[in-house]
Amino acid sequence: MKKCFLIVAFLLLAVNLYAGSAYELKCSKCGDKTTLYYGRGELFEVIANGYCLYCKQYVRISYNQPDIPKEKRTDIVTPISYVYSPLFVNARRRALYPCRFCKKPFAEILYEDLKDSMNNRYCPKCSTNSVNVTPKTWD
Repeated sequence: MKKCFLIVAFLLLAVNLYAGSAYELKCSKCGDKTTLYYGRGELFEVIANGYCLYCKQYVRISYNQPDIPKEKRTDIVTPISYVYSPLFVNARRRALYPCRFCKKPFAEILYEDLKDSMNNRYCPKCSTNSVNVTPKTWD
């Protein structure tokens, strides 16, 4: 019985190591809901998540085929620039990436920003602190 439990525990840990992390953001005021993905899954590898102030929507930049080495890729996305603010939670510097819809810059939302505090996050749509964050896993 103990051996069976250890095998099952190991398999669950192995699946979570390969899977990425995801966070569902839902605003209790305006009802806006989205999921931000971090890490690498079987189908795509996430480079950056953020919110575009021009398009008024969340943006994800990702690679569709994570098994191709970065040296052989032709679709590498690099930051346009960086922005500094003492108000950012952990990292004081954020990368600016081009929005895939309007091509204007958006600042990335880091994984650390979401895992530190799960409730009362800022909602960019209705400008209130009413977003609740729910952690998930994906593969």
